Amino acid sequence: MYIKAPTSSDTPLWDRLMGNYTFACLKVATQLDIYGLIDKGYNTSDKISQALQLSSKGVEQYLLILNHLGYIKMELAQYENTELAKNYLDKNSIYYWGGSLAGPLCYLRYQSFGQENYNQP
Repeated sequence: MYIKAPTSSDTPLWDRLMGNYTFACLKVATQLDIYGLIDKGYNTSDKISQALQLSSKGVEQYLLILNHLGYIKMELAQYENTELAKNYLDKNSIYYWGGSLAGPLCYLRYQSFGQENYNQP
């Protein structure tokens, strides 16, 4: 049986589908402050898992996902933040996106009240 090839790529559908998962990974990494930990010298999966008191195997797998997504990179068994993470996921950067990752209402609060009040209830 011959199946005719589609007339367009399904890439946009896959991008939307996987976008939910990649967004969740990014959001959790921001909540756990993975990028801050790496910046402070917790640059191996063992050090990060100890700092977060989480399973080292789970953290190792999670870091591989973040590496694949381009937020961190691994060299000689040590993790580093990529320029993307340094610019947009570092809490000290003027370009920090962390507030908008929590959701649109959180972003509006961040914009309305200023960064200094963002983490307060």
